[in-house]
Amino acid sequence: MPNNYLFLFSTFIKIISQQGDNKELLRVDLSLFNYPEGFEKSIDTFDCDVKVQFAKANIIFLFKHIDAILGFLDSLNIIKAALIIASTQADAAFEQEQAFKVHLDIAFNAQKIIISTNSYSDQAHFLDLGKLILKTTFHDDPKRCLVERQNVRLKNILASRVKFDRDCNIIGEATLLECAELNTLINRLLYPEKVKAEPAVSIKVDWKLVHFRLAKDGYSCVMRILMENFSENIRYQIPEESHTDEILPTLRLRAEIKKLALKLYFGGSDLSVRREPRNANLKLANVQIEILEALFRQNSDGSYKATANVKNFLLDDLRETNKSTSVTRMMNRHFTVDPNTHMFVASFDFKPKNQSRPTAFRQLTAQLESLYICISLDYLMTLQDFFISGLPSANVETQQKVEQPSITTTDQSENDQNR
Repeated sequence: MPNNYLFLFSTFIKIISQQGDNKELLRVDLSLFNYPEGFEKSIDTFDCDVKVQFAKANIIFLFKHIDAILGFLDSLNIIKAALIIASTQADAAFEQEQAFKVHLDIAFNAQKIIISTNSYSDQAHFLDLGKLILKTTFHDDPKRCLVERQNVRLKNILASRVKFDRDCNIIGEATLLECAELNTLINRLLYPEKVKAEPAVSIKVDWKLVHFRLAKDGYSCVMRILMENFSENIRYQIPEESHTDEILPTLRLRAEIKKLALKLYFGGSDLSVRREPRNANLKLANVQIEILEALFRQNSDGSYKATANVKNFLLDDLRETNKSTSVTRMMNRHFTVDPNTHMFVASFDFKPKNQSRPTAFRQLTAQLESLYICISLDYLMTLQDFFISGLPSANVETQQKVEQPSITTTDQSENDQNR
């Protein structure tokens, strides 16, 4: 069978499609300001002002199209670089004193990303980003000189598992994720050469609540996406090696989630209706992680260090069987541990190989405080069945891939016999 044969039966023909009757999908207002020579710019004075409004749209995410998405993002960087080059009309010494400042005011309204199991599947994970707001401000920091601050906010985020009809309309939906507003603060130094001890880019992420709800068939769908969608026409890109001897901090990312919750359910999800409430009698487990902190630092030589801390971790048995007489709290902090102590601390160091280090250095350090664990063998077997039996079968995947083309081939053979 030719490699492009299955493409004829792809479920998703349109990668990006607009929702609603609004005739305007994308609106970009670009303003360039030409100041006289010698003009001193204040903090609120911009060289370029960009306002973007994006209407509602559906975006189909297939890993084989990732190169096109990255190419589009690279084109944005090329445009910004062209604007910077076009602004070099002043004297070189004067240009070193004042940075080129681009002010962004971007609002993306209810973008929806559909991550399909594969190119020809009728099931997918549906991510509604709600509303994306991006605004730029500038701050004059006495220690870090001029700082460009990008404030990114994501409101009304929702994730679900959906099923489509032949016209790619959603006919069934089961909610997987509900969460609070996501706030991201990105600080970029406009004069990194003057402050070499600080990273050129630092990112801080704040997320107060993330709540997952996952049934067995939902877990199976996640694994099929990883095994099928993310294996279609993957291209490996080799990063360029850095030839500088000076090691400087390049990126710092700090993320904090106040509460991360996961509920597991027996059975499957009803995808014949939209957002049907979960059956409370089918609850299996409840996992809660309180105050999850992560810190990532990267240097110019490719080395990095990542640390993660978990303040508290809980596991509850939510099964209805013998609920009144059995112990439901499976895992908790031990009563001898200080309530203010982190239950789990982990760090990972990576240093690439160089002239003084023939092999790359990797070190993982983890510390776990005393836990209260009360898990029966029956419950462990139930959890094992949830995760193991939820894995997709290779035979089922192969049958689904060739099912629709095989029907067409049979019809073609019958037509040949009738001639």
